[in-house]
Amino acid sequence: MFANPHARPRSRARWHLLLSVTALLLVAAGCFVSATRIMDGLYAYASPLNQHPVPTGEPVSGTPSQGRLVLVMVDGLRVDTATDEKVMPTLARLREQGAFRVLHSHAPSYSAPGWAVLGTGAWPDLNGGEAMNPEGTDPLRWQQDNIFAASGDAGLRAAITGNDWWRSMLPPQTWAQSYFTLGEDTAADAVVVSHAVEWLEQDQVDLLMVDLNGVDHTGHDQGGPDGTSWPVAAHAADAQIAEIADALDLSRDTLLVVSDHGHIGPGGHGGTEPEVVTEPLLLVGGPIKPGPYPDAEQVDVAPTIATILGTRLPAVSQGQPLTDMLTEVPTGLTSALTAQQQELARSHARALGRPDDYRAPADDPVAATRAEMASTTAAAMLPGRWWRGLLAAVVLVAAGFVLWRQRGRLLAAYVLGALAFLAGFHLCYSLVFAKPYSLSWIEGTGALIGTVAAATLVGLACGLTVSLLAARPWQRRPADAALCVFGATAVILLIAGLPAVVSLVFNGIASPYTLPEMHTTWFGFTAMLQGLVVTLTGLLVAAVMATVAAVSGRRKGSPAPPQIASRREAVPGV
Repeated sequence: MFANPHARPRSRARWHLLLSVTALLLVAAGCFVSATRIMDGLYAYASPLNQHPVPTGEPVSGTPSQGRLVLVMVDGLRVDTATDEKVMPTLARLREQGAFRVLHSHAPSYSAPGWAVLGTGAWPDLNGGEAMNPEGTDPLRWQQDNIFAASGDAGLRAAITGNDWWRSMLPPQTWAQSYFTLGEDTAADAVVVSHAVEWLEQDQVDLLMVDLNGVDHTGHDQGGPDGTSWPVAAHAADAQIAEIADALDLSRDTLLVVSDHGHIGPGGHGGTEPEVVTEPLLLVGGPIKPGPYPDAEQVDVAPTIATILGTRLPAVSQGQPLTDMLTEVPTGLTSALTAQQQELARSHARALGRPDDYRAPADDPVAATRAEMASTTAAAMLPGRWWRGLLAAVVLVAAGFVLWRQRGRLLAAYVLGALAFLAGFHLCYSLVFAKPYSLSWIEGTGALIGTVAAATLVGLACGLTVSLLAARPWQRRPADAALCVFGATAVILLIAGLPAVVSLVFNGIASPYTLPEMHTTWFGFTAMLQGLVVTLTGLLVAAVMATVAAVSGRRKGSPAPPQIASRREAVPGV
């Protein structure tokens, strides 16, 4: 629909105007529906294994420990804070006695999915928990096997003291002892620890989960790691860990300290920043071989706990037991791990409608099974990616062909306007608002929409100014003036919308097979929000510009607009 508005009869101009308005409204509707469904899909995502549970296996024979195991999760604790001897001297002392390594996790790096990873040994796309922190409600119950259920089936006494979210994530029969609190600060943690110490002193537990939330609370509400309250909260958590360690006999008991995620400097998490998706892991006690160790993954925690305690490996676990940290490797671990990984891959294949004849090798079953499951997922998603990619290619080629036919001075101005839009948006977003390109800063949907919309309006002001100064729509007939604005808007949408196209092709809108890749999803989702603002604002600016052109024409006695002699001077409309 690109054409020379001055060579166009009035009736044809009005017809093109109607088509342009319809097209922009359809784009706005598409952006709204796609963005909404992507966000809803993240919150409603369910593991494909929920309908195809993985069979549970046999306990690991020949366990390296007959003592108790205490898992202390310091919510939000960063690696650099955990290794700061002045802030956390107890952890420094325990590192000298025990084993330490850095863990790596995946986005979305929120608490609910992180807790499920630690408990099941599986990433958020498979572990049966929630992929996002719920807004305004409690988390749903885990749908997959976990280390706490495995310990109960092995006759061990499991207990928990911590945040009230745990109450809804696991059934009440999971715990022989439990204490839940709605508090999230250091004072609430003190009560949490008092229950832990009491149960340990009275020898009422074999596996104890202690959930400390004061550091994470400070990260969100008191300035994050860059603030002055952060080291105070971390030091308090360190003192509370000391209380727990003092209640243990580390000649036979095991203490495990870990976090679920980190925080960006100003506070917040959820994205893929290195400081957010790396966590400290400390193990100290009877079966632990002291020393520093190479990096591992968050999914390795649950199978390591199972190996130490001699329970079955959680059926959905994708992790590798960290036996290099143990003084003795259980004799039955290799056979148990091979069988568990094989059943996991077969159940996953059935859930995705693929052949389920996989046989796990005994030499490295975890690596082989990960490769097999990645191949299964890719094969299941390939048909959708093909047809979405073909559709995107047709649309982009058609748009490029229309642009090529209308190449000229004004089209170049519109392209420069689109580049000015991108520059204005990103300068406003990253420098004025100082926001990272991830989920980590977002405290709510309203904040995300408001920030992206404001930056989009700034970018659009830059882009339309550059484009329309060249087109001078106020000197034209009203319909042609509106079409000039639509042309500039269309080029902005085409260039700024490319991340949305890539995300839709690669991830789809809401895949039943796996979670979307978060980098492409972030940029695609924000591009859709930008598209919604650009289309609606473009319609408004077009109406204003048509009105200005009509008023200007009446004041000048409606002189005939100058003709554009060359096709290369045509003004692109939509």
